[in-house]
Amino acid sequence: SQGALCGILCGTLAYGLLNTVLSPPAMMAWGWRLPFLLGGLPGLGSCIAAHGLAETQAFLDLSEDQRKPDSEPSVCASVWRPVVTVAAQYGCQALLLVG
Repeated sequence: SQGALCGILCGTLAYGLLNTVLSPPAMMAWGWRLPFLLGGLPGLGSCIAAHGLAETQAFLDLSEDQRKPDSEPSVCASVWRPVVTVAAQYGCQALLLVG
């Protein structure tokens, strides 16, 4: 798919740029983290943008029972619950794992 090819291209370009700009010790120490941080920014921006959007009139016209699924947890709860659990249980050790 085009999305995967775009991701491979962006990753290759980021590696090439960082490998040119940073020394090998700097790349090994902290430079490898930069593409991950930069890659997370669009995702964070999308979450913030989606949070600020108004619901469509079609959604607002639905009854309360039709809007909420019965047993599905919210996406935020299913994503953040394990992160919070690990952070609470392991604290600084979890941060060392991330880098």
